[in-house]
Amino acid sequence: MKPPLEIATKLPGTPACKLCGASAEPMMAHNGFAIVRCSACSFMFAIVPPECDLGAVYADDAYWNGGCAYGYPDYEQAWRDARRLSLARLARLEHLTSPHTMLEIGCAAGYFLREARLRGWQPFGVELSPMMRKRAVELVGCPVFASLDEAAASALHFDCVAMFEVIEHLADPLGFMRKVRAAMTPDAILVLSTPNFAAPEALRNPHNYHWFSPPAHVSYFTATTLRDSVKNAGFERIQVTGVLEGDEMPLPRVLAAALAPFRKGKRLRPGGLVGQLIKNWQRSRHNLLKWANSMELFARNPHSD
Repeated sequence: MKPPLEIATKLPGTPACKLCGASAEPMMAHNGFAIVRCSACSFMFAIVPPECDLGAVYADDAYWNGGCAYGYPDYEQAWRDARRLSLARLARLEHLTSPHTMLEIGCAAGYFLREARLRGWQPFGVELSPMMRKRAVELVGCPVFASLDEAAASALHFDCVAMFEVIEHLADPLGFMRKVRAAMTPDAILVLSTPNFAAPEALRNPHNYHWFSPPAHVSYFTATTLRDSVKNAGFERIQVTGVLEGDEMPLPRVLAAALAPFRKGKRLRPGGLVGQLIKNWQRSRHNLLKWANSMELFARNPHSD
């Protein structure tokens, strides 16, 4: 059994919330990092010591090939699993705007940018990993910058910025989102996704919730704090919805309990027709955000401040 995590009580002073500036209180500790929650807005984040270089975590090849505990065990399989969701996101994006220039921050090997280019977008990328940056350039044939600052220095401005599973990696999400907005054209679209830290699994057992994983994930959002971070960065017309990252999500506890006696020793996420009916029901629920393991946000850059 995994040993219980200790509550982090020894902090370097009283940390200020990264979103609203109020004081944050100890919540728990994980992987040697204190995780705190804002007493005012409830934003949760890890305390990243100055000597910790988060960029080096993602630039390390081990993050992508299963060589570290908090990276991708199999990046290629992860993309295959995510491809259908990525195409659906492109379709949702194109309900809001027509294809123009797109900057994907955290583009990895460039698979999403390749799909976007096939649909008429002019793609650009940002990727910290030299290995993945090289792969993206070879695959997509577009400029891929080593950082957002480098993209901004190019003097380009983008009609769309995509950030999938990126914002949770940022120690200063509000400051970063302000830089993102500065790189966008007026009326440009922002689309991003991040784990939902108000999902039932996270609320029931935060000490063992796998997305609380510093130094990989250091910012932990609910729908409210995600919306606030983007709004405070200057975006408008913000929509946050729940999405199912994989084909399945944890069953509601009542349904899982009802199925348990009939499926002893078997998975509690039935396949076949029953499983498909359950998944379709879950996706159609008006309160999917309450249950979903991931959130998706769309917002616009206003014409002026």
